[in-house]
Amino acid sequence: MKGKRTVTPHPLPLGFFAAIYSAGGQPDPACKAGIERYFAAKSAKPALITVRSKNGAALQLFLSQGCRVSEADANGCFACSFPSNERIDGCGFEARGKPAPGRSYTLGFSRKTGELELRLDEFTPLQAWHARFGGTTAISNDLRCFRYIGNPGFDETALRLMLAYMSLPPVMSVIEGVRSVPALHTLKLSPGSLEPKLVAHPVKHFPALQAETSVANCARAFAAEMDKALSRMITPQINYVCFSGGIDSAYLAWRLRELGAACHLVLYAFEAGGRAVRDARSMADTLGFPLTVIDGADRSDSRMLAGIPQYYEFPFGDLGTLVSLHLAQGLAQLAPAGANVWDGTAADSLLMMAYNDPYWRRLYRIPLPLRRIAAWLYEHFAWSCPGKVEYALRTIWRTVHLPHPYSICVAKTPPSDRVMRITDAERSRMIELCESHIMNLFRPQFSITQKRSILGIFYRSAQVSTKGASALRQLGLLPVYPYMHREPLGASLSIPPEVKYLSAHRKPILTHDMESFFGPELLYRPKSGFAPHEGSLLEVPEMLTALGDELSSTTNPLNHLCDMRVMRRAFAVVRQGVGTDTQIHKSLWTYLFTTLWLRGTAP
Repeated sequence: MKGKRTVTPHPLPLGFFAAIYSAGGQPDPACKAGIERYFAAKSAKPALITVRSKNGAALQLFLSQGCRVSEADANGCFACSFPSNERIDGCGFEARGKPAPGRSYTLGFSRKTGELELRLDEFTPLQAWHARFGGTTAISNDLRCFRYIGNPGFDETALRLMLAYMSLPPVMSVIEGVRSVPALHTLKLSPGSLEPKLVAHPVKHFPALQAETSVANCARAFAAEMDKALSRMITPQINYVCFSGGIDSAYLAWRLRELGAACHLVLYAFEAGGRAVRDARSMADTLGFPLTVIDGADRSDSRMLAGIPQYYEFPFGDLGTLVSLHLAQGLAQLAPAGANVWDGTAADSLLMMAYNDPYWRRLYRIPLPLRRIAAWLYEHFAWSCPGKVEYALRTIWRTVHLPHPYSICVAKTPPSDRVMRITDAERSRMIELCESHIMNLFRPQFSITQKRSILGIFYRSAQVSTKGASALRQLGLLPVYPYMHREPLGASLSIPPEVKYLSAHRKPILTHDMESFFGPELLYRPKSGFAPHEGSLLEVPEMLTALGDELSSTTNPLNHLCDMRVMRRAFAVVRQGVGTDTQIHKSLWTYLFTTLWLRGTAP
């Protein structure tokens, strides 16, 4: 992309809210003071709304820009949706109609009963949290806000799981006493109950699709459900599409075109003059959409590292985070405030992830004593010597460490687990939370193979999209991830695996009708991942310097949780920069990102 200028993030992300709920009496003054301190630290002025019910319950709501408010329910229900792409000047709000459908959060408060509901309608990468302070419950979609309320400590179990698995299971957070609201759930608070209640919203099942054997029929049914999700979110203004030229983003752009949306494609290029750019331009010409290329050579990793506490509402681990942040900044230069930014993340988890499931099941047939020997060899000798032997032993290690499908979707960074020495109780707790708040979204009709897909969306896709979603909202743009929405999610999970994984291309549901539009030469060309060509950001000098400083620091809040001898050995392996395995990089990056987030978000 030609031209450079500084992009300044907003003090608070688009659609930020914080709420104080009191079932009766006065809200905890310390809770309100903490939220006000957070706004002051961000140099932001909130829109403050106070609503009371007939039975004495009260809701104090603090809003930033991008929150839509309505108060037109026949039962006197007050509702908000976050974020909205309807522009709200300053920190004001508008009362008009019902909350827009398909938004990440909907908050409802009944003036009649005093009941409060916070609903996460889609499998969103964005999150919400709640915590109890005396007789008051604080709720927010920004975990950083809770660091200003009551001077809380860290949840060390959560931090250990974060470092081992790159993200947390549902309900947990790294801040002591703060719990998350899982996607596709509603948090309910009422005057008659001291404890909050979580209600799950199971994914819709399509019986006709489960019995379907035709790829063509399944592809058409999936397209119809995808179009429903897209239609809810399309705006008459320009819709900006993150476009790699791969199958997932090409399908998304194609469906938007079929629905008559005005789109602008945006490509992040690691080689501005490479073949990937030329092929993407050809696909853009076929679609009839303009294409803008953002040059990855303009990225400054030191500046991106410094921005982590400013751009991200909660810690996680993904090697593409700084690249996604650079892409978001490029989009902010191109798109007007409040514009939709469409992203094709989660298609792999829905339509390809379980393609090799039979291979993993064969691994579990190897006698457990033999797998344990291989796991021991991996932990004590092979993990720091990348190669085919290391890969084979690491794969077997995963089958010993966790049951299927957790071994595939969660246990992806074995060095971290060795550093943290995760206990059996902690593994059991993680699985229990996933079973209760992810697997319960399935109806019994879904096949067991599909469970790997939904777990992959939570532990892989939602994490991957977080690296872009948080940055985009902080820059005043609205991220949209249609593959995670209810309709395509349910349709994909209802398609029989033998149909969904039939083709060698592994995504026949997307490519069946799209192949004739783009042509097989463009659609099936080799495509690299969303990472620099040097293999990992950890191999650039700025990252190595920052990581080395933290590993030797006496004030790092994570070092007492880690086996620092193993951490320094992993760092030495990465610093060699020759053939190092990406799993080691992921472990160290999660440690660095979490450290910088904890340091930078302190009051």
